[in-house]
Amino acid sequence: MTDDDDGKPYLMQLTEEMEVVKQALVMLRTENDELRRELVEARREASVATEQLAEQFTNASDQIRNEIQKVQETMMTADDERRRQLVIAMQQQREEILNSRLTERRIQQQLNQEALELWATKPEAERLRKIGWFRKEEDTAARDRFVRDYIDEHYESRLRAAYGEEHE
Repeated sequence: MTDDDDGKPYLMQLTEEMEVVKQALVMLRTENDELRRELVEARREASVATEQLAEQFTNASDQIRNEIQKVQETMMTADDERRRQLVIAMQQQREEILNSRLTERRIQQQLNQEALELWATKPEAERLRKIGWFRKEEDTAARDRFVRDYIDEHYESRLRAAYGEEHE
């Protein structure tokens, strides 16, 4: 075997180095074991902290849910009253619209009837048209035009009179 720079035999030097490596390994194992214990402890602490946070979160969410429920209950009673008033208002509005349309239809029919009665009082020369030599028939186009013009002329005043009477 050869000697190194210190003059120790090479095998002895290797033995010493192996001893140093063994001691280093023992130290590393010890440190590794300590780190593993610390890791286990940290995991346990994290687990405990997570459980505590979960419990706090559950308690907070239950508390918030209860408060929301209380607010909803208070609002429901107020909403029920508002809904009832809204339904009544909508029913009144529907009734007014229906009455309005019925009034308008009644006025239109009255005016139509009056126009037809006036048309019947007109002389035959205005109401009838000649067809052939011996036959006459009612001029329906002139009649329809007369009725339409009569309704157009009197509709607004009758409508104003009807609503003036109804709304006063």
